Amino acid sequence: MQLLLAFLTLCLASTWVSVFPLLPSLEDFFVNGLYYPEVPLFAGIVDKETHYRVSKIFYGRFQDAYLTWNQLRLMVREMFSNQYGGVTGKTVGFYGSDNVCIFKY
Repeated sequence: MQLLLAFLTLCLASTWVSVFPLLPSLEDFFVNGLYYPEVPLFAGIVDKETHYRVSKIFYGRFQDAYLTWNQLRLMVREMFSNQYGGVTGKTVGFYGSDNVCIFKY
């Protein structure tokens, strides 16, 4: 009985650890960056620091406050016109990182 309980506890804990980074409410902790395939201004995967620098240049006076990924997406969306369908950033999540994905090597 103890062996079965230990096995179930281990399975539950490992499932929780693997699903935890995928929860949308925790994306500010686990998203590594955004990818904009249609925008040449942002080359490659753009992290929060690059978003801050571009937003500071575009919007002028800019307070150094903590911004969520949703706020950054809205700011980038406002930078570009909707004439060609707007700009949408694709999320590069926790499992898209080279540091996490050991199966690539």
